[in-house]
Amino acid sequence: MLNGPFQINGLGYSMELINYEIPINNTEVWQLTNQTAIAHPFHIHDVQFYILDINGNPPPANMQGKKDVVLVPPTGGTVRFITKFEDFANDEVPYMYHCHMLSHEDDGMMGQFIVFDNISATDEMGMETISIFPNPTTNLITINGLQNATIELYNTSGQLLSIKEEVSDNEQFNMSQYPVGVYYFNIKSASINKTYKVHKQ
Repeated sequence: MLNGPFQINGLGYSMELINYEIPINNTEVWQLTNQTAIAHPFHIHDVQFYILDINGNPPPANMQGKKDVVLVPPTGGTVRFITKFEDFANDEVPYMYHCHMLSHEDDGMMGQFIVFDNISATDEMGMETISIFPNPTTNLITINGLQNATIELYNTSGQLLSIKEEVSDNEQFNMSQYPVGVYYFNIKSASINKTYKVHKQ
């Protein structure tokens, strides 16, 4: 365990792999569990976070406030933090998270994520294929351009609110039962697997 392999979630770093795709303005809780015999300083790019707890205990005074590095204790030690991905959306340029020990990072203890802000899908010619309107909305959302798709509606906590399967052409969602806020439609079909942000006013 002292000499590797150095991995995160069982994977070493690959430039070709995007480990996570995160919708902009998503608020997320990440849990880090260290299964090795030494502590690892975890560092994330793009955002700063608030530590919720370390091994189930509130963080000490020096670890409160915004951080971008946290030391994860060894042998099953766990850290939870909360952060909001609210800036710098880009579908192609990834950000990194990694162990801040250089030898571990260089040996592959690292991953990458993108923050995206899509409101429509396009085909190879750049033509819009899926549209979601009106956005923002106070009631009905209409999704056009669907081809045998599955649509999942999530809130910012990642809770699945609704699902519709084998939808073609267009579909409407009644948002009146949900409180004001940001929601995400995850649309999956043979040709697309993307998430779209909508605002409920």
